[in-house]
Amino acid sequence: MADQLPEMPQVPPVIAGLDPLAAIVRVAEEIAHEVQAWGGGHYAFHPDDLQNVINQWKQLDDTVSGAMGHVHSRVRSTTPTTLQPGNENASLTASDAAHNTNQAYQTYLTSMHNYIQGYVENLQGVLDRYTATENANVGMANRQHGSLA
Repeated sequence: MADQLPEMPQVPPVIAGLDPLAAIVRVAEEIAHEVQAWGGGHYAFHPDDLQNVINQWKQLDDTVSGAMGHVHSRVRSTTPTTLQPGNENASLTASDAAHNTNQAYQTYLTSMHNYIQGYVENLQGVLDRYTATENANVGMANRQHGSLA
């Protein structure tokens, strides 16, 4: 709403003996130290989890593709009598409105299908690269272990 103030960010509580700006700097330094200590990149997943996500996206694409065929079968034909129960103006207007709605929905479903396909391809590429890296690492470790024996 125009008459409401935006939500202000939370200010950390004042640390004993420090002014508010110094308290903010201290909290930022603590966060930076934690991030540095972690080393970054700690999002962990198992390849089976990612494959499960990919399969869910593929199921969604199957649903969208099925809807595309269902809607497409109801799009107006080029013959003048299709979807027109009579020749009166009301039937023609209703037929045109249904046709335009179906076309818009078909366009939406096509864009969703294309988006899902691209997303699945990207996820599959990530999984493939991850698996290849893991396999290469295992191979190097095995070779190194074998040379130590």
